[in-house]
Amino acid sequence: MTITIFGSIGSRASRCLWTIEETGQPYQWVPISTLDGANRSSEYLAINPSGKIPAMTDDAVVMTESTAINLYIAQHYGQASLWPDDRAVQARILQWTFWSATEIEYYIGAIFPHLVMKSEEQRDQAFVDRLLGEMMPKFGELERALAGQEYVLGDFTLADINLVVQTLTITDRFGLTLDELPNIKAWTERCRNRPARRKVDALAAAARK
Repeated sequence: MTITIFGSIGSRASRCLWTIEETGQPYQWVPISTLDGANRSSEYLAINPSGKIPAMTDDAVVMTESTAINLYIAQHYGQASLWPDDRAVQARILQWTFWSATEIEYYIGAIFPHLVMKSEEQRDQAFVDRLLGEMMPKFGELERALAGQEYVLGDFTLADINLVVQTLTITDRFGLTLDELPNIKAWTERCRNRPARRKVDALAAAARK
């Protein structure tokens, strides 16, 4: 049975689509949206009673939460690439994944409505500026980790996906630059240009038409 990813391309489902694309594993994508009520259908609620996206099914395995889904995909289908055999590397993947979730994700989620969904007149710019002032210095840790490295752990792993989705949001959705973080800026573009990421971007462009 094929893995199925549920969720709109503009949601966190995109990071799961990227991860499964990197593995080369066959999958099905069902573009469930929260905007048209598809997430409240009886069929989808049977998969995820909360109605939130994304969700994933893989035979008897049913999962929600994008980061958990990514870890499952990497561990079961991305061995020796997204999830190398080296336990020390696995530990660092987990460390950076949770760093992204605990140190950065809150800020991205709080800023997103103001810079993406609201008009300039509606947004609370002082609130946005305060959160950016708190968030951006945190990236110094990642900037140092990328010094002399193409990817966070040397080779491309799941850590890169779970981290770079944040900087791609900053540049592509918020319209901000990473000029003060040159290592992160170059790494973000390397990740963006991976074939699997370009495939997801193409899906997103097609969905906007």
